[in-house]
Amino acid sequence: MKGLMLYFAAAAVALALVQSLQCYTCDDYTASKDCSTVTNCSDTTKFCKTAVKSPNVGFPFTGDEEVRRVCAVSCEQTEEDSLGNDGPTFCCNSDLCNNRGLSSHSNSLAASALNLSVLILTLTAMRIFL
Repeated sequence: MKGLMLYFAAAAVALALVQSLQCYTCDDYTASKDCSTVTNCSDTTKFCKTAVKSPNVGFPFTGDEEVRRVCAVSCEQTEEDSLGNDGPTFCCNSDLCNNRGLSSHSNSLAASALNLSVLILTLTAMRIFL
């Protein structure tokens, strides 16, 4: 019985550590505040990528920032001060890190807290059954 519990505890720890990266995504360029679908990326994904496009470029700037957020296997970050169709591309590699322009970043904190809770509970269970 003790061996079986150890096996399940180890499996839970492995599952918590091997979770795929989560990114905000939207298929097409969308207003930044509206591009907030949470996606579990594939195991090969290493980055959350945000490409920014600023329509109606001119002075004074009156356009809303539009973004396209995706899960990406590779990502090359560009200059932040680029405008128009060749706007900047941002790369990051932690859960829900591509949140530029979203009104709330609490989803990222909630995901981190959940992962930490699973890890703590699993480690506690392992200690009890050893």
